[in-house]
Amino acid sequence: MLMIAERTGDALVRSKGKEMMEEMSEELANVIEDFLRAVGVEALRLVKGIGKHTLSQYRVSQFSVAL
Repeated sequence: MLMIAERTGDALVRSKGKEMMEEMSEELANVIEDFLRAVGVEALRLVKGIGKHTLSQYRVSQFSVAL
């Protein structure tokens, strides 16, 4: 009887451990997604700033072509 209880307990611990690992894996995937999104936003912000700096440095102005 004691062995049956021990086996059942081990199975429950393994099952809970597996569930916990799956939850942690999902949470890690969400954190990675959020991080990559934040990096993308920061990269766009930097590029936008560099673009403005470059345009003002070279004084690029709009022009039109008369047809």
